[in-house]
Amino acid sequence: MNKSAPLSITLILTAMLLSGCGGGGDKAAQTSATNPPPQQPNVLPLPDNSQQSHYQILLFGNSHLRSHDFPQLLQKLIKTGKKASQVTVVQAPGGSFLDERYYQSQSRDLLSQGTWSHLILQGQKYSVSGGSNYPTQLTSAWVELAKAQQTTPVLYPEHAQIGDFYEGNHIYNILRQVQQQNPACLAPIPHAWQQLLTRNTDLRLHDADGNHANLQGVLLSALVLYEVITNSPADQLPDLADIDVPAQVQQQLRQQASATLQQYPACPK
Repeated sequence: MNKSAPLSITLILTAMLLSGCGGGGDKAAQTSATNPPPQQPNVLPLPDNSQQSHYQILLFGNSHLRSHDFPQLLQKLIKTGKKASQVTVVQAPGGSFLDERYYQSQSRDLLSQGTWSHLILQGQKYSVSGGSNYPTQLTSAWVELAKAQQTTPVLYPEHAQIGDFYEGNHIYNILRQVQQQNPACLAPIPHAWQQLLTRNTDLRLHDADGNHANLQGVLLSALVLYEVITNSPADQLPDLADIDVPAQVQQQLRQQASATLQQYPACPK
C-alpha cells in the first residue's frame, strides 16, 4: 500500500493552532464531550501496514507526543531502520483527549483526507486514583474509523508518573480492553518504562516535572513505536549520532524496547 498525503492536510495543519495538554493529576479533569456516543461501528480486521514504501503516520495526542520533538525523533528512527522507504510523521494540532477530539471536525477531516499508514492514539481519559471509570467508546470509534480506510491504529498508553507504576499498568489495561473488542496494535510503553526503571535505578526517564519524559524517555517510547509500526527489531538499529543520549544508554533503550515487545506483543495475529 503506497500512500501519499494530499496538500489539503498541510493547509489544515497551517490553519489550526497548536495547544498544549495537561499532564499529571487526574487525567479525567476535563469534562467529556456532551454529544451522544456514536453507534458501535462494525468491527473490521486490522490492516498490516508494517512494510511500506512510504510510512505516513498521524499522531493524535497531547504534550506526551510533543516532548523533545517526539515526531521528529520517531521519523528519524524509521528513516534509519527503513532506508529504502519515505517517512512522514504528522502531529495533529490540539491536545484534546480522544473523546473530545472525536467531535472536532478538524481531527476527523485530517484523518479522512489523508492516506495514512498508521494512526497513533494517545489521550484516553482515566482516573489516576482508579476510583472512576471513563468510557472508551470513542477510542474504539477512532480505531474503527482508521481501519475503515486501511490505516493501522496503534493505541498508545502513556508511561506512569514518576514512582507510580500502578498508573502505567492501569492505562495499559484500559486500552487492552479496547484492543480485545476492537483489534488494534497496543504499544506496551508503560511496561518498557517500568521494567527498565526497576532494573536500573540510576537511569532517569522523566523530566523534572515527574510527568513528561526527558529525552531518554522519549527515545524509549519512540523505539517501542518504531518496532510496533515497522515490525522490525528496535535492538538492531544503530546508535543515533546526533542525539544527546550516550551510546551505552541508547543500547539499553533499544534492548528494552525489543525485550518488552517479545513479552507483550503489540499487534494481534
